[in-house]
Amino acid sequence: MGGNGMLITSGYNFEGYDIVNYLGHESVQVVLGTGIFSSFDASISDLLGTRSSAYEDKLNLAEKAGKEKLMEKAGNNGGNAIIGLDIDYTTFTNDVIAVIVGGTIVKVERKMPEKEVKKVCSMEYNTTVPIRILESLIVYQISTDKMFLRLYGKNYSDSKVKGLEVKIKIETIFNDIVEIPEMTFADICESEEKEIVTEYNNLKLENNVFKLIKSVSVQMMKYVTEKNEIVEIAADQYKKIDLTQEQLTDIRKIYGNDAVNRAYKSDSGWVCYCGMENENKEHKCHLCKREVQVEALRPISMNDSEGTFCLYDHIDYIENLKNAIIVVENNSETKEIYDYLEKLNCTDVYFNGIILAEIKKLVDGERMYGSMKRSAIIKLKELYEKE
Repeated sequence: MGGNGMLITSGYNFEGYDIVNYLGHESVQVVLGTGIFSSFDASISDLLGTRSSAYEDKLNLAEKAGKEKLMEKAGNNGGNAIIGLDIDYTTFTNDVIAVIVGGTIVKVERKMPEKEVKKVCSMEYNTTVPIRILESLIVYQISTDKMFLRLYGKNYSDSKVKGLEVKIKIETIFNDIVEIPEMTFADICESEEKEIVTEYNNLKLENNVFKLIKSVSVQMMKYVTEKNEIVEIAADQYKKIDLTQEQLTDIRKIYGNDAVNRAYKSDSGWVCYCGMENENKEHKCHLCKREVQVEALRPISMNDSEGTFCLYDHIDYIENLKNAIIVVENNSETKEIYDYLEKLNCTDVYFNGIILAEIKKLVDGERMYGSMKRSAIIKLKELYEKE
């Protein structure tokens, strides 16, 4: 790139830019007097077979001046780039050299992206149905000003799926709900791991909605099996996932992409990561077939007034603690996290015996290695989800 943001190349295009106007070929000349002593130095250098720094320095200055003059001319002609840059030299006498700098002046514009993509977790699930939609991929194709939707899911049954009929609910960053009452998908691929992917379907929304999308909920209304059985599903059987997109993504990194919560003990048994209720005597989930150590599970009804620690009640505050580390005595990010957790006065044995102890180790390490804030948050999530 040249001065004043002018693009310049000996080639004929710029990556990431479109040429929108050709403004003609131009050239400029810079005449250079080398001087008698420079000539004498150069002749001695030629005789001895060494480089002539006097000539080289002046030629470099002449090339730079030529480029600057050409860029100035390009700007005056309405261009913002030069392609096909060419530099020639001609000698008039022993002491006079002309440097000729030429190129084609063009006007360029940065290329618009061909598409924008947004992938979000589906925020509702249904344990009465062996087919579950996990994620939605929304593609906004800029050239056609259209949006397309592809669904990713899991098939817990032995029978393959041929078609889906779904209802879409899109929540915007303003908490508005946009509903699409019916969409059908008939081209569905299924992997050996029973993961399903639909074809792209036209999503009829105003294009300004794309950037506002916060979450998507997909409710299956019907599905068709490979045996042509049509199964209808009641809408009131769907449950909302009571997590943010970020929290759900964290859980799925640990427990699999169909997880909707961590496994926990319930009043009547235990609830699997997939959300399915199971009896205490069973160690394998009815729906997803996960094997779970039921004895190690804890209740999920956690709040500090009952003395039990719930990370997701505090993670937003912890994430917003200072962004910049100042390693001075007690003024550090991890120390702030540790102090905040300690002041909760939580009576949970695991919290006091394991979680606080591990964060304290990071506090000590911060004095040597610098900010451990991100490590502390990752460790908190790992320890919390582990139990």
